[in-house]
Amino acid sequence: MLQELIPKWQEWNILILGTDINEVALTKAKEGVYSNWSSPKILKRLS
Repeated sequence: MLQELIPKWQEWNILILGTDINEVALTKAKEGVYSNWSSPKILKRLS
């Protein structure tokens, strides 16, 4: 997705950091799997 949204993304020093106090939310973030409700705009663009 970064490749689509950021021109010349290889030239950037990119760090994706997720923080939360909710262990369930952290687990979902680590898995990188989200429902349609979680991110409808992103999922619509990817489909």
